[in-house]
Amino acid sequence: MPVFRGTLHNLDVPGAAARGAVVISNDRWNAAMSQVAVLPLVASVPPAERTYALAYRNGVVTAARPLAVLAPPDPASALGPPIASLSNAELGELEESLCRFLQLPTLLGGIPALPRPVGDASTYPVWGDIYRGPVLAGERKRFVVVSPNEWNRSSGLAVGVRTTTRLKIDDLWFPVILDGATRACCGDATTLPHSQWRLGRRDRPTPFTTTTRDMVAIARGLVDVYDLDAALKRLANA
Repeated sequence: MPVFRGTLHNLDVPGAAARGAVVISNDRWNAAMSQVAVLPLVASVPPAERTYALAYRNGVVTAARPLAVLAPPDPASALGPPIASLSNAELGELEESLCRFLQLPTLLGGIPALPRPVGDASTYPVWGDIYRGPVLAGERKRFVVVSPNEWNRSSGLAVGVRTTTRLKIDDLWFPVILDGATRACCGDATTLPHSQWRLGRRDRPTPFTTTTRDMVAIARGLVDVYDLDAALKRLANA
C-alpha cells in the first residue's frame, strides 16, 4: 500500500492514545524508505502545545510529537488504511507549526540563532546535544535533540534525530556530522519520553554535543524530508 504525504491513517495499535496519524514525510522519501514520518492525531493537547496543533476532525494533529514508523506493507507497521486527506490549507498550517516547533526559521535565516538551555539542563534532553536512547534492533541508538529546550524541560518529551555510521548516499537526508563518520537520519526523527533518554553524564556518548554547522545541516535535512520549503518562505514573508 503506497503512503502519501498529507494522508490521515488509522493507527493499528491496541490502546494507542493517538486516534490516527498524518504522513508528513515527502513522497520521494516514502517511496524509498522503510519508515515514514507522521504527526499524531490526538484527542487534545496541553495549553502549551496548542500553538503547534491543528484542530482536525474530532481531535488535533500536533506538530510537537513527530514519529518515525514502519511503513506498509511491512507487517509490523502501525499504519492502518488511509481514511482522509488534509486540504492544502490544513497541511500548510501544519507545516508552519512544524517549522516553528523545530526552530527552523532561526536556524536557517542568515546567522543561526542557537537556543540556550533553560533551568537545570541535567534533567532533560538539551537541544543540539547527543544522548543514548532506547534499544532498537539490539543496539542502543544515539539521538541528536532537535526540539526546543523549554518544551523538552516542561513536557516530559523530546524529539531526537537518530544517528548512524552506516554508509549513506544522500548527504541532504543523511548529513555528515560530528567526526565525519557519523550521519544524522533526518527522516527518522521521533518523540521519546524522558524515561527513554539516558541523561546521566556517565551514559553520554563522546562527543556529547554538536556544532552549529551540524545543526544547520540537520535543519536543512528536516526541511527537505518534511517538504517545508514553501512553509519557510511563507513564514519569512509574514
